[in-house]
Amino acid sequence: MKSIGGFFEIEFSNILLNNLHQDSIKLNTARNCLEYILLANGYKKVYVPFYTCNVILEPIQKHGLDVVFYNIDENLEPVFDFNILDEQSCFVYNNYYGIKNGFIENGLPPLRNIIIDNSQALFSPRFSGFDTFYSLRKFVGTADGAFLYSENKIDEALIAKDSSSVRLSHLYERKDHETAGSGYHQFKENDASLSQLPLLAMTQSTAAFLNAYDFEKNKLTRERNFLFIHDQLSQYNKLNISVTGISGPLCYPLWIEGGSELKAELIRKNIFVPTYWPGIRAFEGWDNFPIEDDLINNLVCLPIDQRYTLEDMGYIVNNISK
Repeated sequence: MKSIGGFFEIEFSNILLNNLHQDSIKLNTARNCLEYILLANGYKKVYVPFYTCNVILEPIQKHGLDVVFYNIDENLEPVFDFNILDEQSCFVYNNYYGIKNGFIENGLPPLRNIIIDNSQALFSPRFSGFDTFYSLRKFVGTADGAFLYSENKIDEALIAKDSSSVRLSHLYERKDHETAGSGYHQFKENDASLSQLPLLAMTQSTAAFLNAYDFEKNKLTRERNFLFIHDQLSQYNKLNISVTGISGPLCYPLWIEGGSELKAELIRKNIFVPTYWPGIRAFEGWDNFPIEDDLINNLVCLPIDQRYTLEDMGYIVNNISK
């Protein structure tokens, strides 16, 4: 029986404002989406890019599967012989920063055991023939949430629902105080709490949030800001970015000589830019991945998300090009 009376819960609108991945399987984390795919297909070996978030290794190691790292080139595309894939092995490709839609569609072979990691590409389409997963919390203020497309299925009746309540503190802290430093400690703790979570369905609170959020506005704002920065800074960028097919990207990735110093300077000016995946330097064989090392040092990921205007983008550009 439902409870009647007492204190209020968080309220969300029941009006459906979006159709983002409505036909997907909705789980708690992107890494558990990968676990779902691995279990549903019975893969024994997983090829992953060396340049990736190390949490993606959790489900691989959890089930004792073989992992093999591969290199990427200056275009963030794999250096890999796809002929070595067999029925028991799979290949994971990252849609880096949401800018590799064209390569996924036209550059990858049509193999069913290729998996697309769209954790950095929430608004990119599901490409036909590839199992694909997405992360929600990298794009909006949620504590968890992921979308999955998988040809093979696990009995969803066996998957319980997760709960977000213990992971929300950083979101409220930043909202109340409106600074990036507010809630950062809680953010790190809540982020760490996602490690080793069991494979669970998306929480009720996150699912309710989906219905009340304007994802189209988020997407269009990102694209507008991305194109503005690209117009201003592409001449300095070592990355050859095609804006054709760009769909609500994560950030503007500026690969530039002296990027490490530029990141430090921007952060001193309260323009907070992340450094992606320095933790992979602890992996064995690091010396065999010089491009990945350069990306960690010199790729500057400029914020372009739905919180910012073209005036904000101009401020970022002025602090880079002057």
